[in-house]
Amino acid sequence: MIAWIKRSLICDRVGMRFLSTHTEGTIVNIGCDLDTTFDRVDDGRLRWYDLELPDVIELRRKFITQNESKKFIAASFLEKEWLDQIEVQDNVQFIAAGIFYYFTEQELHAFILHLLDKFPGSELIFDVCSPPG
Repeated sequence: MIAWIKRSLICDRVGMRFLSTHTEGTIVNIGCDLDTTFDRVDDGRLRWYDLELPDVIELRRKFITQNESKKFIAASFLEKEWLDQIEVQDNVQFIAAGIFYYFTEQELHAFILHLLDKFPGSELIFDVCSPPG
């Protein structure tokens, strides 16, 4: 639980640092579950996307509402079609906290190549763990 809290604090700090450099920045929260990072980092100019599988987005809508700044995307991050829904004015940061552990190196490699192709110069923030971890 402490690691989860620390990861959240780090993601908040990294997101706020990104927004301090990219005042019209866009952040995409990959595998968002019921995460509320947007509420902690929103500076009033942020464009935010919560990306999650359709059944989780359906649950999310019961507790968290969309608005002009925060949109939900119901898709797997491994599909590349959802990338067309992202609007970017300045730069984009992708956050994948606690999600990449469950996918193969090949799946993640293909995903990262899609990001690079669609959003060159974007940032990807994710956590990693050693095999024993």
